[in-house]
Amino acid sequence: GKVTSPYEYKIDWGDGCPYRNRKTVEWIKEAKRDAIPVKLKTSLGSLLTVFSLNPRKQEIMTLLGPPPPGKPREVTGEELAKVIISRLFNLDPEMFEYFITHLLTLVGFEATTTQYINDKGVDVIGTLNPEGLANITLKAQVKRVGRHINNKEILMLRGTLGVDEHGVFITTGSFTRRAQIEAEAEGKKPIALIDGQTLVDLILEHYDELDEEYKQLLALSKREVPLRERFYTTVIKS
Repeated sequence: GKVTSPYEYKIDWGDGCPYRNRKTVEWIKEAKRDAIPVKLKTSLGSLLTVFSLNPRKQEIMTLLGPPPPGKPREVTGEELAKVIISRLFNLDPEMFEYFITHLLTLVGFEATTTQYINDKGVDVIGTLNPEGLANITLKAQVKRVGRHINNKEILMLRGTLGVDEHGVFITTGSFTRRAQIEAEAEGKKPIALIDGQTLVDLILEHYDELDEEYKQLLALSKREVPLRERFYTTVIKS
């Protein structure tokens, strides 16, 4: 069993039991005496008034078996963002690059991954040609990490850019303050920064267009919100 309440004292519990000091116990499983290991059985039969079963904890857990799965619950908002990022970690680094390449194509780029080995800091290259007016080349560094990206990594990406090329750093983590300052440094080619939170928003914006394999990975559901609940305005109370 599992103790589920603090200690409580009553002079009379009204059940005929003489013990006045009690704790509530949730009974998890019944076990036949023959199934209980000998050492655990000996400990349970201790003649001491107070004794500990901690040394026999592993035997007890084995006897109980795995705990039942928790009840599924819906998450949204900040908690949803954390779940999405954690599920992206089920992709290995190379597959994560392919995912980002796919996401950039949904944004409008013709994107391809670079060779995974010896890519010199550039993982994805994309080209955008709006209305045939001009070619925009984007070089992306992609990091599936939980840490902060530092300014040296921003400098490394900038060093790969040609005269007319643009850079973006995409990560499931975040950026240090120095990295943010370096990305926007005056007189230098700017580097766009997409951290984990921004990446989640980009994924949600294009979720319906994702390939089925990525939808299965993320396993998101979307509520249909009534049309009038999608809009709002402000009024002055009279």
